Amino acid sequence: AGNQTYPVDVVVSYENRDGEMVTSASDTVGVPVLGKLTFVVISDPVSVSPGSENTIAVQYRNTGTQTAFHAQARLSVVDPFTSSDNNAYLGDLKPGDTATAHFRLITDGAAPAQDHALDTEVRFRDALDNSQVSDTFKVDIRGTPSLQCGR
Repeated sequence: AGNQTYPVDVVVSYENRDGEMVTSASDTVGVPVLGKLTFVVISDPVSVSPGSENTIAVQYRNTGTQTAFHAQARLSVVDPFTSSDNNAYLGDLKPGDTATAHFRLITDGAAPAQDHALDTEVRFRDALDNSQVSDTFKVDIRGTPSLQCGR
């Protein structure tokens, strides 16, 4: 559902004093529905080289129309990467707010020097305190050649 007010027809059925079922006339009311909360990564691609262990910084922006409470980012790490810390607390993010997550990323020594995209998502609480998870989106990782010293 999009960010708009939707019409809903409401009727009331009840049993009257004579024990008969009675249905009221229909009345149309508007039900506001807020748009889905969305996030984007706004930081530049992270550069890593084979055999390295880095703490990477990823900047997230709430592009939705409502506040994400107690937001947490998760980075899904796949080969040639591993991580000992792939979750980060972002805090409360109002629409347009940004926050930076720090993840520990270990790159395999045999990783090719190519670009990668790792999945990320944001878990948060909505205004009704319901737990929500964003759609999955990407964090770009730029693989750079390892620096080797020659003799």
